[in-house]
Amino acid sequence: MSSVGKMCIYCQKPIAIDDRVSLCDRCYAPHHDECWERNGRCSTFRCTGVPRTMEGGDLQAILRVELQRSLEYPVDCPFCANTVYAGEVQGKRKHADKDHPIGHGLLFVGQQKPNSHNDWFGKKFLSKMLGNRSVFLPGATIRSRSCGKCKRLFIWGVAVDEIFIQKLSEENLEHWCPHCSVVLLAGYIEMRKDQDGGAKFTCNDIPNFRKDWFGHNVIDRYFANSWHLLIPNLPAHYCSTCQYTEVAGHPIYRFL
Repeated sequence: MSSVGKMCIYCQKPIAIDDRVSLCDRCYAPHHDECWERNGRCSTFRCTGVPRTMEGGDLQAILRVELQRSLEYPVDCPFCANTVYAGEVQGKRKHADKDHPIGHGLLFVGQQKPNSHNDWFGKKFLSKMLGNRSVFLPGATIRSRSCGKCKRLFIWGVAVDEIFIQKLSEENLEHWCPHCSVVLLAGYIEMRKDQDGGAKFTCNDIPNFRKDWFGHNVIDRYFANSWHLLIPNLPAHYCSTCQYTEVAGHPIYRFL
């Protein structure tokens, strides 16, 4: 039975064309229909979404439409009630080397998980050598939303805060590349502004934080359409074969 290139977030098994699928209407995580019923809810941490059922063969097309629609929300920040702006997260490399060209994109930093085979020198050695290897993804960007006041980030309509990031980082489930079927390397997207390649949020529109003073309007219009976010990094998974990269199970780079 042919796979549609997505994994069930609950059982971590491939979703086939003929499978009945329950897609969460809030975080867009796919489940086998029976897996959703067994778990009784969406398997994503803190998600309160309800299932939308479909055939496995329709999953990719529906997922594309729903992810696009999710970028329209929230309009007002649920934490500080200020305006949430649409835009994108992207970094810029200022210094080039063999693996990191100069230009706009995102920096993925791999984090090798601890090796359970401590009795074999070879695996311990490779774990140290391969850990924390960084790869620059030229032109990569994450379409998202951010609050103009508290600088919170919203991806696919979900707030990305410290607790959410911690849960993603502690996740022990394996992720597979939907294109070449290899296990994805766990790591993160560098966000710190003091790091070369660190990403920040840029608005699509011109933010208008203060309407009562002409001087502030000028500053907002020409200088304040981007800001660094309050999160140090964004957990991600990366394919070393085709460079497919995803955040929270959703593709951000080389999505075919």
